[in-house]
Amino acid sequence: MDGMNLGSNRARRLSVHVRDSTLRALGLLRRKVQQRHIAELEAKEACEWLRAAGFPQYAHLYEDSLFPIDITSVKTDHDFLDRDSLKSLCRRLTTLNKCASMKLEVHFQRKQSEDSEEDDLCAISDRWAFQHDSKRWSRLGALLPPPLHNAEVPKITISASASRESVLSDFN
Repeated sequence: MDGMNLGSNRARRLSVHVRDSTLRALGLLRRKVQQRHIAELEAKEACEWLRAAGFPQYAHLYEDSLFPIDITSVKTDHDFLDRDSLKSLCRRLTTLNKCASMKLEVHFQRKQSEDSEEDDLCAISDRWAFQHDSKRWSRLGALLPPPLHNAEVPKITISASASRESVLSDFN
């Protein structure tokens, strides 16, 4: 009889262990799925912001799985932006870098209107150009003349408007 109790206790402990392990694994999986969902939403919002703010090339690069990108080169490409605008841009790109490192598959639903397609072809940096034949963005890099001296380049600043909206403001 002691043998049956011993076997029964082992079976009970094994059953409890399997149940607890399964619950822990399900909890981890649930948290991972939630984190992934949040990251996908952040990536989608970052791409929407990039398009609205005049940086569609980065949204295209992300959608073409060409991330992560070097933030230092972005700062060079957009050195005409004021500090806050550049910080907002870099924050979105850092989000996309993080999402790319998680290998997220974010599916974007683009507007099919003529306006949105035309907006995607216009970047505020003169160091990028849209190639119509390949429908991709490319960095012009060495093809451009060196930038003017800082004294000759006007800095873009963002001032408050009555509607409290700005092209380069955070969407929150």
